[in-house]
Amino acid sequence: MIRMRMQLLRHWVAAFAVSIPFGCLCTVVAEEYVSQPSIVAERTPTSSSYHLRDTWSDPTSWNVRRYRSVLTTRIDSVWMAPTTSAFRSEILDPGSGNVVVSQDLDFGLQLAPQVTLRSFLIDGVTAEFIFLGGIDWESTASFDDVPPTPNLDADVKAEASLLNFELNWVSDASVLGTRWIAGLRYLEYEDSLTESYILDIGAGPVNETAFGEANNRLFGPQLGLELDVAIERTLLQFGGKLGFLNNRADQAGPAYVSALVIDGTPESTFNVNTDHFTLSAEIDALIQHSITSNCAVHVGYQGLFLNRVIQSASQVGSPSQSQNLWLHGLVLGGQWIY
Repeated sequence: MIRMRMQLLRHWVAAFAVSIPFGCLCTVVAEEYVSQPSIVAERTPTSSSYHLRDTWSDPTSWNVRRYRSVLTTRIDSVWMAPTTSAFRSEILDPGSGNVVVSQDLDFGLQLAPQVTLRSFLIDGVTAEFIFLGGIDWESTASFDDVPPTPNLDADVKAEASLLNFELNWVSDASVLGTRWIAGLRYLEYEDSLTESYILDIGAGPVNETAFGEANNRLFGPQLGLELDVAIERTLLQFGGKLGFLNNRADQAGPAYVSALVIDGTPESTFNVNTDHFTLSAEIDALIQHSITSNCAVHVGYQGLFLNRVIQSASQVGSPSQSQNLWLHGLVLGGQWIY
């Protein structure tokens, strides 16, 4: 009996001794199994945060974010010149009526600021405000001792200015990279021509001045389309807008028959106010390159066509007919996303 109990005790001790390593092993395995998911759970947020930061600093993300941000600011320097708007000053021989001397006054390129502000409103719509202004063109010409009267001097000066405001709503990009634009445009174009003459034939100088001006104030709706072609950090952008504007024009000038007579007697003047339809067409082409996800630079071309614009009529002697005006030039600037 005692021998059987001793044998059972030995079997129990042996079983207990064998169970200890397995128990420890099971404990270690259980600890490793439990701790492993905790390590993975700690790494997952860390790796995700790194991924988000990499996306945020990726310059290519600027192409998408520029129309989806609270505020995007674009500032341009525009070198713009009006064509088909050159003034021509002519001095005639009082005897034959032939042109003795003439001078074309061309405005050339002038620098002006352009500011564009964009703000994401709701899904699919971004508001856009554009200001282009402060463009003042000026061209002058002087004539001394004009034949056949050697005592005739003349100074001629042409001036023009432009202001442009736009409020647009821009859609999200389609699968083709196009965006629709719908909005309003208000534009002011003014020009003037001043002629000053001094004639001295021995009895004292005779002064004669003629001044003519025209003011065009255009307002109306416009529709447009924009195409984006993204190539990594570079974006090619092409756009066009078509406006249907009402032009309220004021025109004033000296009312002479064929030419201004230098006799010291002021010429009579005319004033004409009209309202008529004007068509506007704008084209834009830009190459933009993103430096960071918040900043990009660009260079391109911008042109604006206006038909039926009234211009100064000081050399006509009567209200001039409307004509087409083409304003175009180089654009250089940058964009910032906040």
